[in-house]
Amino acid sequence: MASKYGRCTNFGSCTKADTKEQIPVGGPDAVCPECGKPLTPVAAPSRGFAGIGIVILLGLVVVIVAGFVYLRGGKGSTAATPAPVAQASTPGAAAPGAPASTTAMRLCGSNTIGSQLGPELIKGYLTKRGGTQIAQRDDGQDQRVVTASLGGAEQQVPIAAHGSATAFTGLLANACDIGMASRAIKPAEARRLRSLGDMTSRANEHVIGLDGIAVIVNPANPVDALTIDQLRKIYTGAVGDWKGVGGKPGRITVYARDAKSGTYDTFSNLVLGKAALIGSAKRFEDSRTLAEAVSRNPSAIGFVGLPYATGAKALKVASGGIAILPNSLTVGRETYPLTRRLYLYTAANPSNAQVRPFIDYVQSSDGQRIVEQNGFVGSIIDAVSASAPPVSVPAGAPREYANIVRTSEQLPFNFYFRTGSDVLDNKAFVDVGRLVSIAGLKRNAGRKVILVGFADSTGTHDANLVLSKGRAESVRRELISQGVEVKRATGFGDALPIRDNATEDGRQKNRRVEIFLSR
Repeated sequence: MASKYGRCTNFGSCTKADTKEQIPVGGPDAVCPECGKPLTPVAAPSRGFAGIGIVILLGLVVVIVAGFVYLRGGKGSTAATPAPVAQASTPGAAAPGAPASTTAMRLCGSNTIGSQLGPELIKGYLTKRGGTQIAQRDDGQDQRVVTASLGGAEQQVPIAAHGSATAFTGLLANACDIGMASRAIKPAEARRLRSLGDMTSRANEHVIGLDGIAVIVNPANPVDALTIDQLRKIYTGAVGDWKGVGGKPGRITVYARDAKSGTYDTFSNLVLGKAALIGSAKRFEDSRTLAEAVSRNPSAIGFVGLPYATGAKALKVASGGIAILPNSLTVGRETYPLTRRLYLYTAANPSNAQVRPFIDYVQSSDGQRIVEQNGFVGSIIDAVSASAPPVSVPAGAPREYANIVRTSEQLPFNFYFRTGSDVLDNKAFVDVGRLVSIAGLKRNAGRKVILVGFADSTGTHDANLVLSKGRAESVRRELISQGVEVKRATGFGDALPIRDNATEDGRQKNRRVEIFLSR
């Protein structure tokens, strides 16, 4: 009796539907084992006499062709050497006589990562493995291929950089091994990819650096700072003249990244909220092109990743507090309002053996140095100096906090937590290891760690004081378990917010632990 099969049609919500998997069924009311939706019957693959007939037919063709060649050549003729059989062209196939070519890994997703940083990280990784003759070629718009000679064969790594959303559709379709994203995965995307594991866990989600979305204007524009509210009004069309935000009279020309980019997605979440982008905004798929357009247009405003702000003027941005300029310190501590994280996403247990070593390389000192060389903020331990000058004490700071700032060195990163808990988020777990390495440096011998916790403004002052101290204490326990001596762990409640407490993202960043080393 022939086996029966069905397919799930719950597209977008079920991986078995999205991958068009044929599922064996045992009765007329069969349902999808993943989502529980009814299955649509499909024909089973044919494997009976028809398949045998095809094999017999092919055998007869071979016999006939062989006999024809023999008769044509004659009994006493010397047969010519058969020409090499042409193989089907596949990606990575080498020309006859050339070294064999294989695809080592496939990356897809964010243009912010894939345009330059991704290829440079691949080159560094291949070099570390002993690769030579490393080269890069463009394979169409926003598509690149890095090649190297390794072990007598050509290794190639294709990189398709068409926006962060394509990282997750690419992983779902098995079109890539690593997804690049300049925003965190969305809940719906994580649900569709649950066959790869929990996409928000440390096994799947890898923070590789930080980027600030720079709001840029023409260098001749006298405006130096804007609030989030002013940006929202400009990008929704509520304000259309520079005079409305303190500039010289003149129409504002609005530039924006394309809808697929993580740059736009982050800007939309942090600035626009539920409001719609003005319809007259000119969209760009590439950050460099957008920045160049702003630098040529005195009336323009745009937003790009921090490394692409060259040739234009980056503005200070305020979110419920003082206006902050994007730089390595404000982005590294995630105090700049338009800071975002850069991610690589993988399966929890990748089938490609190259994936895990590559992720380890990217998060190593060598990989993080490449992140910084490309204008992003990485995790270079060498950047932390015992001779760094004291930072200024924020206005309105509690006296005890001001004393810590004056007598200690604040490190260039903060610890943040998973939403609604005192559990460290994925980046913070990586930064714990970073702090362990910093504390172990010879130049830091005798210096002690000081942890200072903060809370958002939700709840009473006394409750927030307890919460802030609890977060500092949870970090202290983690550090002690790894052999780091902590001099003090304290908290100051909802004092000194770095973001607007009126927004969820702002509250999330205000729930933090700052790290100091005693001088």
